[in-house]
Amino acid sequence: MPGLTGSDFAALEVIANALGNTPSGRLHQRLVEPGKATQVAAWTLRSAEPGLLSLFVVLNRGDSLEQAESLLLGTVEGLAAEPVSAAELERAQLQAARDFEQTMGDSQRLCLALSESIAAGDWRLLFMQRDRMAALMLAEVNAAA
Repeated sequence: MPGLTGSDFAALEVIANALGNTPSGRLHQRLVEPGKATQVAAWTLRSAEPGLLSLFVVLNRGDSLEQAESLLLGTVEGLAAEPVSAAELERAQLQAARDFEQTMGDSQRLCLALSESIAAGDWRLLFMQRDRMAALMLAEVNAAA
């Protein structure tokens, strides 16, 4: 993952959403709904330095780790054959816009978000990321994938 200032960061947040969202994310649909896992998630690390796209799967005792790992890796590696859809992009953009509005309405969340942006290099990154996410095109998301 690029750092928060990277030009592909917003696109990779859309990819994380397409993979890890509950209940519409690909990992949820392929692992949780058929009962192969109890929970999945994906998130990006918002920092100045390049970091990781984190994915996790929670299994029940007795669930097959090998099967879950295979489905997880197949889903991520399958982004080339099954690109992010316009609906997935729109869902991620709407969620990001809603999250931004909630952040602006909650002083504690706003302070934390501004602190995160300052730590990544510039307090204005909070607003730049909002604008990048809103302007993101599907081709940019799939090129980043």
